Amino acid sequence: MHFYRYWTRADVPISDRRTVTGWGFSDTGLDDARRVAQERARTLAEMIKSGRRPVDRYYGTDRPLREEVLEEITSDGEIEAAVTRNSYGARVLNTRRVFFADVDLPRRRSLFRRKREKAREVFEADLVRRIQRTVEMEGDLRLRLYRTAGGYRVMITSHLIEASGAHASTLLQHFGSDQLYVALCRTQDSYRARLSPKPWRMKFSRPPARFPY
Repeated sequence: MHFYRYWTRADVPISDRRTVTGWGFSDTGLDDARRVAQERARTLAEMIKSGRRPVDRYYGTDRPLREEVLEEITSDGEIEAAVTRNSYGARVLNTRRVFFADVDLPRRRSLFRRKREKAREVFEADLVRRIQRTVEMEGDLRLRLYRTAGGYRVMITSHLIEASGAHASTLLQHFGSDQLYVALCRTQDSYRARLSPKPWRMKFSRPPARFPY
């Protein structure tokens, strides 16, 4: 898993009025994080000056997640899981080998409650069929299916599966996880499962600042 203890930022000017920000990270210390931040900020500034548009691929692709580590779970000296706080304040379980698939409901939803419930029932029945086919194909797979506010979560309980491996990507696609989540698991070497609700669902506001505070 790619979580770092030290984070800091560096700003590099690209004109009289504009600057770009690069975030640096390290497990060694703030000085090393500052060096990384300056390198990333300079690279970004050069890219913008040359006319290239940077692509924001923060979530799940080319950068470690900038999240506060609240708890680490180790086994034989290796970190197997970590609880972090994400950008909107929720606690998230990150696991290296305990498989979680995040499956979202279709975004188009009816204004009528009965139609919404019917659409969810149809989606759930299709998901269960896909899970059954996958279990039959795998043979010894055992799992749990949870309903969430915006979809479903699949947790495999029979054995451990490396998040960055090809087998994990295949299973995630069979279960219907979106490509962004599949990419996150592969590049961050970690599955993710939110442990606490999104603040707006509890009528709370977002945190006033992001990590590092």
